[in-house]
Amino acid sequence: MEKGRDGRIRRSEDLGREEFLRRQAEEQQQEEELVPEVQPVVQPVVWPGGPIDTSLLTRGDFYTPSSFTEEEAAALATELLGVSLQCAARETRKQRGGYFSQQWLFDNYIRQCEVENYDCAARSYLLLLIGCTICTNKSFTRVDAKYLPMFRVLPTCSRFAWGAIALVELYDTLNDASIFTTKGLAGYATLLQCWIHEYFPTLGRRAESGIDCDIPGASLPRARRWRYRQGNVKLPAYRPVLDALTPDDVIWRPFQDHRAAFPFDLVSMYSGYLRGCTVVRYLPERCIRQFGYVQYIPPPPPAPAIDVIDSDWIGYDIAVDRIVQPTRQFFRHL
Repeated sequence: MEKGRDGRIRRSEDLGREEFLRRQAEEQQQEEELVPEVQPVVQPVVWPGGPIDTSLLTRGDFYTPSSFTEEEAAALATELLGVSLQCAARETRKQRGGYFSQQWLFDNYIRQCEVENYDCAARSYLLLLIGCTICTNKSFTRVDAKYLPMFRVLPTCSRFAWGAIALVELYDTLNDASIFTTKGLAGYATLLQCWIHEYFPTLGRRAESGIDCDIPGASLPRARRWRYRQGNVKLPAYRPVLDALTPDDVIWRPFQDHRAAFPFDLVSMYSGYLRGCTVVRYLPERCIRQFGYVQYIPPPPPAPAIDVIDSDWIGYDIAVDRIVQPTRQFFRHL
């Protein structure tokens, strides 16, 4: 596995029992000819009360994108976005690589809708959507073509672990942002902002929008709870504030009131590695208090093993059992 000089893995080329009992079991309705039948996976029950047939659980697949050249991106756009090769080639040459501008994707979405080519319109829209949200880059105007193959078969694009994709992108860019010479931050900045507002009420210009996102059945994104303001405080001013934080300044379990609207998913306590544009560690045991458990000194993270990342993700209940064994739940409301 190749590592850079900073020691990070480089991008690849090619609860409780009550919460668990509330876990939602959903089956994705797919067209039979497009989606292969999922065979039941029988595993030992390592979590009390857990299901034996894990095929009934909703979980997503990892996706490791491969970068495209100008020519490859143009050919892919011709196949999936309904444009001529000449038009696509002009765009990739203009972007100097395997990229499309956000404006070009939006314009193509409009064009494809006008000619009722709705599959190509949907792919343009979805690629634009993730390029503006979970997979942004520092240009803030371009979208990488490497994500386009995820929408090749539209009925199956929901099978990917989009939450994991967002986290991998954000963790990777936060690693870059921690380097002194880095000048900007990419990734899902809205997720980072919301996380700060939820857990650290004394940081930033925190203001509530007045929208109740905890209504059962309303399906409102939690992010709509906040009203965002442009800040003007520089990093040096925040450093003493961060250094002065105490445990009482942290809201350890901010989503307890949201569980009626969105039940807790045990996969949030998966411990291991996530795979996407790179490989990142996901170690909830380092802050297990946020799940209602007494914090303990966590062991060193396991060495990354690329060949078992997917199987560990599928059998996440084993990792959950491992990280809760050394601790116990506490029931004081936080």
